[in-house]
Amino acid sequence: MESSDSLVILFIFDSVRADILYNLINTNQMPYLRKYIFNRAAIVENCFTTFPTNTIPGHLAILTGTYSNKHHVPAMRMWNLSKMRYRDYSGLEIFNLLSQEFNPNVKMVYDFFPYSEAFTSSNFAKGAKYVYLNKSRMIFYYLLQKLNYRVVLIQSLKTFLRHLRKKPTDALYVLWLPITDVLSHEKGPDSPEFFRHFQEIDQMLFRVLFEGYKNWKGLIKLQLLNRSYFIITADHGSFVIQQKSELIHEFKSLPLQIKDKQVSPKISILLAYTDGFASLYVKHPLTKRWKDRVTYDHLIAYPTSNGPINLIEFILKIPTVSHLFVIKEGIKPFSYLVFSQEGTSEIQRKVEDDEIQLSYKVIRGKDPFAYNNSPDAKLLLDGSFHPTHEWLKALRRTNYPLMVDQIPRLFDCDNLGDILFMGKEGSSFSRKKNYRGTHDTGTYNCLRVPLILAGPNIKHTIIPTARTVDIVPTLLYLLQKKVNFKQFDGKILSEIIQS
Repeated sequence: MESSDSLVILFIFDSVRADILYNLINTNQMPYLRKYIFNRAAIVENCFTTFPTNTIPGHLAILTGTYSNKHHVPAMRMWNLSKMRYRDYSGLEIFNLLSQEFNPNVKMVYDFFPYSEAFTSSNFAKGAKYVYLNKSRMIFYYLLQKLNYRVVLIQSLKTFLRHLRKKPTDALYVLWLPITDVLSHEKGPDSPEFFRHFQEIDQMLFRVLFEGYKNWKGLIKLQLLNRSYFIITADHGSFVIQQKSELIHEFKSLPLQIKDKQVSPKISILLAYTDGFASLYVKHPLTKRWKDRVTYDHLIAYPTSNGPINLIEFILKIPTVSHLFVIKEGIKPFSYLVFSQEGTSEIQRKVEDDEIQLSYKVIRGKDPFAYNNSPDAKLLLDGSFHPTHEWLKALRRTNYPLMVDQIPRLFDCDNLGDILFMGKEGSSFSRKKNYRGTHDTGTYNCLRVPLILAGPNIKHTIIPTARTVDIVPTLLYLLQKKVNFKQFDGKILSEIIQS
């Protein structure tokens, strides 16, 4: 029997690392969040988002319980080669996401509720009965927050509480808190302005939500505190920028025509990139067709007017590049190769009894991910296949905790390139913005996000690992929703549920 009177509120911070939020709570700098949610919640010590670590795939992992190989939106910027269209979802084109790249067969969490509201933008609101950030409001708030972001926050929270007052039960509310991302970029994730904003959120949101203000009685007086579910997480983490370069300019010495936003018959390479992740699309040298996948042999000896060039070696010489990934097809299981300047490793994937199995081994030089420095990870570095949950447990304390799982999934996506690569933590592929902080990489600081869950039948406990794709299936299980859980990449976090 499905639960019919529960209130569910999902809070999504933007660009917030787990260590930062947990420290603010534990040092009582967010006393209302701590008192009413954290002190009775299940806390995940190491919760990981998706790679690349930016807003769109991060949100979609939370809201769908799936990764990009299912929802089909792996990055903020990419090329759709079947239509030869450049997609840039960092701007207003984000409002076309659901009609362009998103897989229409994938459900968002709103679809499972009789009533739901999305206090986020419409691209993250498929199935919601009400959407707060339409296109015009998004543009207005974007301009307004440049002058005074507090006005934007206050107005958003006022509308949220007004709607909550009308429908306080049997409903889902998703509340996106985007100003944290703005401050993390512009001021830095180590800045006083960034930390101060959390205290503002605690006073303006969590205090008022529970204790009331003016016409809003608060969840305590409404006797809804113990009947409601509260989930707090983030789409990705962040780091401080110490080095910048403009990635497209690094390819000027290449004897090939390359573009990042335009295509013509003379162009051989297309590039799509954000601050810390890039996708390189290579035209097939024989068929001259973009949709024909080039082979590994083409990538290491691509024909140019000056003779063949090794594109992998060329990219690895770019100072801001950390790791590079390619697929080497042949006899299944395919090989997914990981390159750094120090060495090369190989990931393989197979499916047995509906469970993904992965193997990882170093094939040249040093381990690109330095997994051999971890005693837990060393146990799996035997070239044998192990299930994903074993990899999650073994890699959770390494600097690249999810990459063995994520890299094969990215190459399942038709709208990513032949060569994928990411930047070094502390570096940015873009000089255009005066940013002090960013994200996108597959490092621990970008992948590790907070996950706090409180509500009926949820234990007050700490568990070592989870992923943001686990949120939707766990919530639906708690609410006794009748769904096919095989549609999700996430699993039910049974260890937090009271028997």
